[in-house]
Amino acid sequence: MNNRILQIDGVRNVRDLGGIINRDGNVLKRGSFIRAGSLNSITEVGNKKIEYLNINTVIDLRSKIEVEKRPDKVKVKHHFWMPMLDKFQSEIAKNKVPMPTALNDMYIALLKDQEEEFKKIFNVISNSIEESGVLYHCTAGKDRTGILSMLLLSTANVGYDEIIQDYATTKPLQEVLEKYPEDIRFLFYAPPEAMESTLNWIDKNYSGPMGYLNKIGVKERELDIIRKSFGVF
Repeated sequence: MNNRILQIDGVRNVRDLGGIINRDGNVLKRGSFIRAGSLNSITEVGNKKIEYLNINTVIDLRSKIEVEKRPDKVKVKHHFWMPMLDKFQSEIAKNKVPMPTALNDMYIALLKDQEEEFKKIFNVISNSIEESGVLYHCTAGKDRTGILSMLLLSTANVGYDEIIQDYATTKPLQEVLEKYPEDIRFLFYAPPEAMESTLNWIDKNYSGPMGYLNKIGVKERELDIIRKSFGVF
């Protein structure tokens, strides 16, 4: 796992989906799909690393309130904003809704409520990935980024154990935890059971991640382009 972790100055929780082995025994190609945390603190050194990695497309999954407070400072040819949990984040900020009691509750809500956004993201990726690498991120690079990673890895026929392991690699920073009361600190962890429960739910309701992507209207041509970019088509 450590050899998939990347260092981009000013950005935390960065790793390559490449290097994971799928169910067919194929190693996913490196450099095509990079997941990360927020890019609002990326430095000039970090931007040079982005250029070195041949990343020309960035997809920002953060809500409007997050983007307004901490806009991306990354320098790339294509930058797409695909807000997720926008209403949820806004209402949380106004103390209008309670925090979720479990992470998988949030992930299930994300899959149910953001079908159109996921469809658009797969379209954007399929139109960008043949040109260069794609980096996608939210704030921590754990939840929205984690669910998108699950769907991308499923497209490449990666098994659930490997998907869960990739998700659980994210570790919270102690200085971040200390800013929040104990009763909501669970939101900053990535327990394997949260992704496992989400996968069980998607199995029950859609016969798996691919059934979900088919249901929301992602085209087979787009999925094939993504598989080709992973080197497994």
